[in-house]
Amino acid sequence: MSTSSLSFLPGGNLGTAAALFSARSGLSLLSRRWRPAPACVLTFHGMRDGSVDQPDLLDVDQHVAVGFFEQICEHLAKHYRVVSTQDVVKAQHGEAALPKRAVAITFDDGYASNYHLAFPVLKRLGLPATIFLTTVYLDGVVLPWFVRLELALARTQQKRLAWASFELPLDSREQRRATYGKLCAHVKKQSQAAMAQSLEEIERTLGVQVRPGDPLPAALQPMTWDMAREMQASGVIELGGHTHTHPVLGRCEAAVEAQEIQTCTARMKAELGLQPRVFAYPNGMEGDFDADTQRLLAEAGFEAAFTMHAGFVHPHHEVMALPRYGSPESPLLLEAMVSGCMERLRQARLGWRGLVKGGAA
Repeated sequence: MSTSSLSFLPGGNLGTAAALFSARSGLSLLSRRWRPAPACVLTFHGMRDGSVDQPDLLDVDQHVAVGFFEQICEHLAKHYRVVSTQDVVKAQHGEAALPKRAVAITFDDGYASNYHLAFPVLKRLGLPATIFLTTVYLDGVVLPWFVRLELALARTQQKRLAWASFELPLDSREQRRATYGKLCAHVKKQSQAAMAQSLEEIERTLGVQVRPGDPLPAALQPMTWDMAREMQASGVIELGGHTHTHPVLGRCEAAVEAQEIQTCTARMKAELGLQPRVFAYPNGMEGDFDADTQRLLAEAGFEAAFTMHAGFVHPHHEVMALPRYGSPESPLLLEAMVSGCMERLRQARLGWRGLVKGGAA
């Protein structure tokens, strides 16, 4: 699931404007020279062919147009040093130093579009990337909850959803997109059991049941294990874990949390022949994992884990809670992210908060 790259900035639109100004005015060139930290990690999910209309696809922002992704990669290849997540992890352990202007590229979930659209671009430019896999998605046994929810809202004939405390319009695609966003924010805060019940109730209310084997729009199709093996063998792509069924781990009972991590690890070992070393937390925000989650990951053999807390990776960050930015929405925002302008704004905001708290003490 996506998380805004600008969520830490003050005032939302004001923060976006400040980031855009920094890139547009050339301040990013200065920031690029004096980066505030060794590594910036970017997060993507799926890709889409910009020329193809996919009416079942509501969360368009989750699936970057391949032309824009190619533009991103070419910019990074020209002005930055794209490194692997393993390089980032080694630097955190003090085992190696990162080059200046280091950027890492990651993908969450395991969409087929990572193979069909992103992989050829990365391979052509020789850029490493990590894909974090939701293993049941590749198995084709269960669809992730957010895919079911998106397709139910996209395919229903209902013009309004009345469920729980919600009364939400479905007249247009834009209304369905807005409804999807509101329901996602609500459902992912629930326990795993409550989430499953909510999905069943929503599908029943909408008169749509989405099951494995149903036709999926191209952007929502999962990759196969054969695709994963080919990418792994290329030496360009590392494959990491992202749980088995994509629950928010911090909302799971302890036994379920352990099972999700262990099953993900076992499926990847069985299909890929290697122990996955890096992990990404579903949703990855405050409360979505804890010290017990980190312990379970270490016991399962993972060496590092990535969150969705926006920011650069600093030496002081815990290796089991490394920050990442979401995917940039424009070339200017890309440059604001990777140059360090956003990081400086974030640090300035944190410093300002500290001064206010100190003054109020």
